[in-house]
Order: sequence, then C-alpha cells, then structure tokens
Amino acid sequence: MAAIETFVAAAESATLTRATLTAVFPEADGFDIDSAFHQLVLGGVTAPAPLPERRAIDLVGPYLTESGEDTSGYPVDDLRADRVDGGWMVFAPVAPGEIAIGRAIFYVADDGVLERSSSSVAPSQYLPEFRRRFRNRNRSLL
Repeated sequence: MAAIETFVAAAESATLTRATLTAVFPEADGFDIDSAFHQLVLGGVTAPAPLPERRAIDLVGPYLTESGEDTSGYPVDDLRADRVDGGWMVFAPVAPGEIAIGRAIFYVADDGVLERSSSSVAPSQYLPEFRRRFRNRNRSLL
C-alpha cells in the first residue's frame, strides 16, 4: 500500500521514476514496464533517474580544472557530494576548525545541469529555486 501511495504522490509532483513504477508493478510479474513508463513520460509525470553521486562529482571536477580558476585552496580531488532533492550539492570540505566564507558550492541536478553557488548562500535559500528550475526544465522536455 505504501508503494502505491508513493507512486501517486510522485505522479502528482511529476517526479515519478522507473523505480517507483516497478515498486508497484514488478517486472518479474510480467508487466510491460517499458511501455508503461513510456506512457507516463508522455503524460509528463516522470523525472530523470537520480544522477549517481560519482557522476555529479565527475561533472564538477573538470568544470573547475577547465575553467582556469585558482583551485589551490579548493582541492578538487577531495570533492564531496551530499544528496538534495533533485540532485547533489558538491563541495570541497574545509579543514576542521576552519571557516570558509564565499567558498564555491555546486549543485548538480539529476538531469546533469551544473549550477554554481557559494557558502554565503544557505542551501535552504538556494534549494527551492534549484528544484523549481529542475522541474521546469524536465516538464518542458516532455
């Protein structure tokens, strides 16, 4: 019953994924998941599958090194990703006891779009618009 409620909520918010569909209609039971998911895509209620954490980090690293920015105080090899609604927040952590003001923070959406912010903007302020832009981009593709 919980899987059905999750399915309906995801469809209503246009964030339904293939995994949500198969939680209700298992492929092992003979359901034609490809056709069903295609119909849901056409209905505009799906979202891209979550981007793997490693892929989010792999998008930020080259962006930094190819941009020509000074990364001496921002170790690209130490990038960390924290999951947020619709994607990942990617950053280089600071050393214990260190405070970093204006340090780069990157948001990578599940559709692979990379956005740059900074530690001067609280995630609670940045994330609502990040999610809105992600949903708008993906609705317009359907």
